[in-house]
Amino acid sequence: MKNILFIYDKFNTGGIETLILRMSEWLIENNFNVAIIMKRGGEITKQLNKNIKMIELNKSYSYLYFPLLPQIILSKYHLNKIDYIMSFHPKSNWIASNIIKSLNLKCKYISGIYHPKAYYSDGMHLSEKIVFKLLLKKNDTHSLLFMNEDSKKLHEKNLQISFRESSIWPLPVSKKMFQNIQKNTKKYLIVSIGRLAPFKTYNLYMIDIVKRLIDEGYDVTYEIYGTGILHNEIIKKINKHNLKKRIKLKGLLKYSKFKMALQDAYLFVGMGTSAIEASFCKVPTIVSIESNTQAKTYGYIHELPYYNVGEENDELKEKDIFALIKATLDLSEDEYIKLCDSGFNYVQKYSIEFLMPKWIHNIKNINSCYIKIPIYLKLIYFILEIINPILKLFKRKKQ
Repeated sequence: MKNILFIYDKFNTGGIETLILRMSEWLIENNFNVAIIMKRGGEITKQLNKNIKMIELNKSYSYLYFPLLPQIILSKYHLNKIDYIMSFHPKSNWIASNIIKSLNLKCKYISGIYHPKAYYSDGMHLSEKIVFKLLLKKNDTHSLLFMNEDSKKLHEKNLQISFRESSIWPLPVSKKMFQNIQKNTKKYLIVSIGRLAPFKTYNLYMIDIVKRLIDEGYDVTYEIYGTGILHNEIIKKINKHNLKKRIKLKGLLKYSKFKMALQDAYLFVGMGTSAIEASFCKVPTIVSIESNTQAKTYGYIHELPYYNVGEENDELKEKDIFALIKATLDLSEDEYIKLCDSGFNYVQKYSIEFLMPKWIHNIKNINSCYIKIPIYLKLIYFILEIINPILKLFKRKKQ
């Protein structure tokens, strides 16, 4: 029986957190042992299989960023027989490299890249911008998994690194979760589910679109599920357009309640995992483009190339979301049912039952056992982490 270790920080509801939940469940069912190192638990940890070994480190988690310390912090957890390790973002990639080196693990390692700007985001600290790019160069490119070709190309373009040998492994979804959904479709109900994050721009421009649709005589209501830093800005915009009765901020949606939130939905607008899951619920899904402020889309999910779920792609033709929503609302009943089926049939290739065997195949074929990070890189990271709070203070004073 193989032993697998996942590394991620917080386990609130989000795309990566639910991905780990689904992967862990499949692995347990298929006779793997699973352990997870996390900073702290959340709503998702309550849903994790009881057979998973959960290592919640709280403040001690931060010490895993530094050399030698993982051996001290993790000594009581008996992780010396790990066969495979997987990280899910730059920080956990860095931690994984320290753990493998510090514990002298003889394992295979894989790192998933599940955001189109994971390693070059504007929101990164100085230490992260400098060091994580160098870290990616030190990774064996065979050990990197991108969620789609678009994300891979964006990283190649912005980091000037070739990922030709890296595999594509998208966001898998469990079909079991969406079986026996009780549909009670309400025409004109539009739903979005996801973090209220700046790159998810649809949370803002959809307010303008709802106003335009109402002005043209469509009896539209819009439900937004999620929390995040755009919350107050969204409320202000709703109030500005006097749409409090039409647009409802529903707050954080428990992952276990996802399909219930879509039972009545006529249309879904969003991106990422939730767009795939909405299609499994047989709700037509318009995929928004990451960071696009012009209310553009490449179309319904089944019109996109596998496995694009909102990443920018210069080769695709943009469409106006307002026009596409309006056309959807004008469909006949038969045309609408056909649209629902098109999305549902398309996303079957995203099922975890289809994709996890591919993941096992990928990780078995990896040759490298650890990431060779030179000591100078670790020292740079350590120094810059000390400087970061000072830089933040100066930035606040300027503002």
